[in-house]
Amino acid sequence: MLAFGGLKRGLLVEALAGFPQDEATMNLAILALVDPADEVRRQAVNELVRRADPRTIAEYRKALHTPSEALIQRAAYALGELRASAAVEEAPDTLSGTCPIAFSFSA
Repeated sequence: MLAFGGLKRGLLVEALAGFPQDEATMNLAILALVDPADEVRRQAVNELVRRADPRTIAEYRKALHTPSEALIQRAAYALGELRASAAVEEAPDTLSGTCPIAFSFSA
């Protein structure tokens, strides 16, 4: 279960999901990368999948090249959920051998 702060941020994700504007999409993309709660990040990614905005994929591909292993892992997870198969070639070069991310694309 989410801690109280995570619950509030989960409500923020729900609120942002109700807005179709570009700013809401980009705020969801940021939450999916930096929120400390796994469930909030998953909730944001699920909404991004529903929106299918290709700009999100471009931003997550950029995040694969940050120095933060946590951000790289989160971006890789989001790209997998977004079915961004073109990003698969970039990810292995940026992820360490200890990263538990695996890409799987089914038709």
